[in-house]
This record gives sequence, structure tokens and C-alpha cells, in this order.
Amino acid sequence: MTRYPGAAGLALRRAAAALPAPVRAALGRWRGAPRADAGVVDGWDAPLLGAAAEALTLPAPLPAGDAPSEVERAHVVRPLRCLLVSDTLDASGVEEFVAFLARGLRAAGWTVAILVLADGVGRLGRDLQAEGVEVRALGAEEGSRWMTSWAPDVLDSHSDAIWPLAAAAQRGIPSVLTLHGVHNVMGRSAREVAAHRASAHTVVAVSELVRDQYRAADLSFPAERVVAIGNSVDPARVPRYHRADVRAALGLSDEFLFLSLARHGVQKNAYGLVAAFAEVARAAPKAHLLIAGRVDDPAYAAQVVALRDRAGLRGRVHLRGHLDGAPALLWAADAFVLDSFFEGWSLASLEAIGTGLPCILADVGGAREQLAGGPSRGILVPAPIPPDLLSWERISRARFLPQDNRQELVQALRDVAAGNVGFAPREIVADDAVRRFSADACLGEHAKVLSAAAAARTVREGDRW
Repeated sequence: MTRYPGAAGLALRRAAAALPAPVRAALGRWRGAPRADAGVVDGWDAPLLGAAAEALTLPAPLPAGDAPSEVERAHVVRPLRCLLVSDTLDASGVEEFVAFLARGLRAAGWTVAILVLADGVGRLGRDLQAEGVEVRALGAEEGSRWMTSWAPDVLDSHSDAIWPLAAAAQRGIPSVLTLHGVHNVMGRSAREVAAHRASAHTVVAVSELVRDQYRAADLSFPAERVVAIGNSVDPARVPRYHRADVRAALGLSDEFLFLSLARHGVQKNAYGLVAAFAEVARAAPKAHLLIAGRVDDPAYAAQVVALRDRAGLRGRVHLRGHLDGAPALLWAADAFVLDSFFEGWSLASLEAIGTGLPCILADVGGAREQLAGGPSRGILVPAPIPPDLLSWERISRARFLPQDNRQELVQALRDVAAGNVGFAPREIVADDAVRRFSADACLGEHAKVLSAAAAARTVREGDRW
């Protein structure tokens, strides 16, 4: 790992975080948040380069290689029943991970259902339903009644909502709270943090940094019951493609493509990335930047578009919506870049590593763990805001200004585009990633935590474990 040493809307978002998930979802739809066709960024009806009239047709993935090893089945008298909770099941990394857990636990012999707190099950939810997973989109009252009838042995919440944990506690169902980022505790008082996990048997953090940040925010919770389990490279999510075929479909020839698979919203800091790339573009005329993902915040995305256009980079900075075949883009790219204000454990960057693609990552969430050890596979630059100073207020002030890591990010982009940094061959990095970030190991760790929580249901004291 190469490391460079380093030097009004968010207030509403912070307030909205306390609202019930269905209300947040309704607000998101009112703002046009989940729509990739919001008219702000481009869709995928044309290549990146070439005639706009041409329809984009990506090649099919290559045949899968050896089948992944079968997940060890739990030796239990009867299959454990696990209820997973998610705000939505559409396209984000958190939602993809919930789907990964559901499929993996079922393969291991568990009975799994998913409670979605929005008013629709979403794209991933429909896929899982087609595979035989019970997925319900219910509010607090109806969801609590259904929880009683479904009778899980353990509940695993991947949501900020408190009511599923409280409902489980009232029914004597042990629960695990899985934290996917520092935003789960950022700006909250110790009392608010404690109220969120009051009924949880164990808190799982998706990176060591998130675990440490949570422990610092909730000193009253036993430290040994806050564990870190990093996410994994899921082979099903990173199929192989012929690089030349995907590049041809995108209209690319000898261009150098930086790729950022990230939702269009403040957290992912596309404005800071585009501003840094604008400095690089002058000296690297073949360099292009593609940012692709769901539009979560149209107003913010419009500011990024305006910055791109002011810099005269409309033909070189490509802002696109969500693409179901997004993993194909990893094979067309020359480097992956993510400059988020905060992360838990980015699945997008891990999937990039899983294809052997070199990465430039801001030092947030699990980025350091993803790049440490093994073959050289990326550059770690400082975070846009130092993690110990991170707050919604600071993000609000910094989102359209030069950020603390600008110089290091620009230098990293320049060095990678110019070929001044040596990385291990892609096939070596990819093979190492599949072993280092094993899907089986990740699933096994989660199953172990959930099994322990289920076994502890007889020692409940009041509403606290």
C-alpha cells in the first residue's frame, strides 16, 4: 500500500435520520432521491464516448470458474430462524450485503426472512423473493405483529430504526445490531447511541475503525460485545469480463479511465473528486473520470454537474446513473477512486480490488484494512475531513470547498494516470483478495455471532442483555 502523508441541507438530513424509515423513504421519493432519471446526471442509453445515438450494450460476463466452496452447514437440532432488518433493498452496498447474508445463511441451512422498513421491497428484494426468501415491507405496528407470527430465533438489524430492536426485546427475541458506518453514531449523544442498541446482545461493526468509533461513543456497552467483521469479496458480485469488449462497448480506445461507483450524494463527495480531477486533466489529456450510481440527492448532483461544466470537462467527466451491470465497468477501468467523507466498509472498492483494479481511497472506514498487506493494490490518501473532527456541520461547510486532502488526492491521480506507481498484476491482486476477504469466512463470523445471540435468549434480564 502506498500512502501519501497529509496535511443547510445536511442539517435536514441529520434531523431526517431520526424519522421512521417509511417516512424517510417517502421524503426521498418526494426529493426524487432514488431516481437515476432525475434529469441531473446522464442515463445509460449511450456509450461514454462516440455517437450519442448508439445504444449501450455491454458484453455478457465470462463463464464462472471453479464453483465456490460450499458454506459449512450449522450442526443444530433444527435450522435457526434469522430475521434480517434493512431500511430498503434496492442498490446500495448495505443492501447488497444484507442480500449476501440472506443467501449465505440459507445455503448454510438457516431459515431467513427480511423485514424492509420502506414501503416497497425494492430491486434486490424482488430478486430475493424470486429465490424463495420471504421479504416483507411493513411499518412498525404491522411489522411487530408479523415478527410475533414469524418467531425468529435471532434478529439482525442493519438499520438505524429503533422499533425492530424494541419489538424483538418485548418478545424475548435476541438481536444483533450491525453498524455500516460512523454515521450510525455521528452527532448523537451518548444517550441516543445507548437507546439505539439498548436491546442488542452484540454490536457488529464492519471495520475496525467503525468499531473503535462506536466504542468511544458508547462507553457503557461492554467492549467485548462490540466486534469487527469486515465485508467480503462475493464472487457472485464480481464476474469476469473481457476488458477489450467492455471498453469497446463504452466507446473507449486508449483513454485512461478512473472509475468511481458511488451514489450521487454528499457522503460520497463527488464534488471534491471532480475538483481534484480538474487539476489532473490539464496535464493528462487522455484521462477520463466516470462516476456512476443512484441519484440520492439531485440538488447536490446538480452542483457536481455545474462544476464539471464550468471546468470545461463535459466530455471527460462522465456522470451517470445506476447501472445493473456495473461490475462490468470495473474491467473497463484503469483505476478505481473513492473520496468519501465517511464509509463503513465500501463494497464498491472491495469489489474493485476483487477484480485486481488499482484503487485510490480516502482513509475512511475500512479503506486502510482493504489496502494493507499482500500485493500492492492501491494508494491511501488522507480523508477529506480528519475522522476525529468529522461531523455533519463540518461536512456541510466543506462539501463545496477545497478539502484537507486535495493536494494528496491530486498527486495520487496524477501519479496513477502517468504510470508512476507500480501495482501488482491484476490477476495476482484478484486471487489474493478472494482469499484475504473470503466470503465464507465473513459469513461464518456473522453466523457465529448470530448463533451466540440466539443461544443467549434464556439469560434475558428485563429489556437488556
